Amino acid sequence: MQKRLHELDLLRAAALVGVVLIHATAWSVGAGEAPLSSPLALLADLARSAVPLFVLASGFALRARYREVPAPGRFLGRRWRRTLVPWLCWVPVFAVLGVWDGALPASGAGLGTWLAYGGGHLYFLLLIAQLYLVFLVLPKSRRRLAAVAAAALALQLGLGWLHTYGPAPAGPLGWPLGSISYWLAPYYAGYFVLGALLADFWPQVRARTAAIALALAAGLVIWLWSTTTIPAGDATHGAYAFLWPGRALFVGALGAAVLAWGSAVRSATVAWLGSRSLGVYLVHPLFLALAGPPALALGPAARAGALALGSLAFGALAVAVLTRSRLGAQAIGEEAPMRPAGPARSVARLSLR
Repeated sequence: MQKRLHELDLLRAAALVGVVLIHATAWSVGAGEAPLSSPLALLADLARSAVPLFVLASGFALRARYREVPAPGRFLGRRWRRTLVPWLCWVPVFAVLGVWDGALPASGAGLGTWLAYGGGHLYFLLLIAQLYLVFLVLPKSRRRLAAVAAAALALQLGLGWLHTYGPAPAGPLGWPLGSISYWLAPYYAGYFVLGALLADFWPQVRARTAAIALALAAGLVIWLWSTTTIPAGDATHGAYAFLWPGRALFVGALGAAVLAWGSAVRSATVAWLGSRSLGVYLVHPLFLALAGPPALALGPAARAGALALGSLAFGALAVAVLTRSRLGAQAIGEEAPMRPAGPARSVARLSLR
């Protein structure tokens, strides 16, 4: 049985909280608001490191689990069931909700455009499904993996720089390199392969706390400075903020820091959130859609805090309920619950309490 990594649970839980903050602060901070314009705007942009951290955690978890290259068919079948099936399950739910609250047009063309953009926050499932293909071609050798990580980071930073600072792409390249870039694998491949590399060099990483602290401090400074260079406009803010190249060092160092120092955190709550992070990610926006409009009566900071805590609690409760059934668990990308037969059933129930 594989040893559970408490630090990986902590990283996933922290990334989940970051995603919840992204969605909660969106009710108080404008999409194009400069990060240094207010503390709440800065928090909102800091939270946008969560999606890259989720990608890094995925690369780490897969490399730690599969030391040998798995059979492609079996691997992709199992992994895509945990990403594409939930996408298909929740797209109708959030489409209906979006039309109901006026966020989406009821026309077929409007819904088609929404789907092409990934289906709101569900785009993350499409991104991870692509990265599973990347995982299958990663080399077994540590030296070659390091070279692939360097190449993937260079590609990611180059694409991120072009998207953030370059002219908007036109013609056939306008859609993949501009509009839907925030859910395409090349823009995140560096984070993903870096996560795999951290898994391979895990003992060495944990021993270099001073180097990690230095990289984290440098990454923080670079990220803060880079926020002042971002052009205004929808082409660079919102979901496209995940692609800012100035965020990369901070994300990598923060991920390494949590993984290196988080083993001391032995919290049942953190472990549960880490293991159920995908499910909570999927369902927590339901609360925001319902509670967001009434929360506008609150001040910006109080509104963001109330929506963040409420949506996190709602998401956790919904996942706890859904994972009690096989269909519910599969709908949020979780393993179906075991169903022991005969006398063993009562024993299993006792062991899970």
